[in-house]
Amino acid sequence: MSEDSSEPSLLQLKIDFLAFMEQVHGALGFESNLIAVLFSLLLEGDYITQDRIMELTGLSRTTVSETLKKLADPFSSFPVLATRRPGDRRKFYYCPLGIDEYVMTFFTSATAASDFSEEILYEMKSRLDALGSEDPEVLHVRQFFTYLLDVLILIQDLLEYTGMHMERFSEDPDYVPKFTDEGFDAMKRERPEPLVRTFRARENDSILDIKREYIRETLEHASPVGRRREIGAISLALILSPDPVTQEEIMEVTGYGRSTVSENLARIEEMNVLGVVKKPGDRKKYYRSLLKLEGYGTQKFQIQRNGYGQIGRMIEGRFLPEVRRIPGSSPGKERMERFLEESLRAYNLILENVKFLHEFMLKRTDVFEMP
Repeated sequence: MSEDSSEPSLLQLKIDFLAFMEQVHGALGFESNLIAVLFSLLLEGDYITQDRIMELTGLSRTTVSETLKKLADPFSSFPVLATRRPGDRRKFYYCPLGIDEYVMTFFTSATAASDFSEEILYEMKSRLDALGSEDPEVLHVRQFFTYLLDVLILIQDLLEYTGMHMERFSEDPDYVPKFTDEGFDAMKRERPEPLVRTFRARENDSILDIKREYIRETLEHASPVGRRREIGAISLALILSPDPVTQEEIMEVTGYGRSTVSENLARIEEMNVLGVVKKPGDRKKYYRSLLKLEGYGTQKFQIQRNGYGQIGRMIEGRFLPEVRRIPGSSPGKERMERFLEESLRAYNLILENVKFLHEFMLKRTDVFEMP
């Protein structure tokens, strides 16, 4: 039901905003349907039905229903609650937290150092050593795991430091965080040497088994909802190979079908981190990751920096001015303007956070150089 004559323009602006957020977060590795549904709930800021979500997102009833089921799961990173109203048999959905809390979760999910654990990496390195092979592929994978351990420790320290500022931001609307090298060095604690552990050798173990298990374990440690797991798995399959690989080889390592591999290779190419190689006399396409091992951590933050910066610029330069130009006054218009202002504030903080992380890691590149 229209709140006033401005409703048609307001509705179109909401649709445009949701399409934009879906596109940008998709490039950051999130499921596009999840982003569309979640932001429709955040944008409305009220109890809404599946029909309203379908109107805003253009998604089918089945897609909306399946996505809401994921979001309403008790273990979802992005909580959504379902309820009913007196005298109404329909289900209504709403977000119990503020936009800043969801945005913080987007950031931590996309940045999480828990995409891989120290325990997994130590075990994988032990299994590689047990192979007793000097094969270039085995040496490459071992170097990568060694590198990841160094990255993991530094990112964990950095996230602990920036997380303190983000907590204060959530508690105090006037807080302006300042991320500095000196502040990080003052917080950083000396880590104890890791315990030396012995892992049992596996019979008939192989480099292919190690790759498969590492990718599977990595995805299990990643955020359960919101990240595109296929992109992560295929990206890792590319990084774990010292040479360009075919779609068939990616399928063998990941277990995905041809259509899934093809679709997600196209998505990775859109991120400008995929190279396509043609060999003389060979009609096949070979793919290689453009993420140099030394740039794994910095590339991750560069992509986020571009994405979050684009969100801030579009909210400030397009969506806020457009909602303010809509004639008249209505609760819907005021709610959207307030939502956009809160979103801008939250994303600007995330952008400053990512800038610090990115620039800090660029300055300390020597930490990530391969031996």
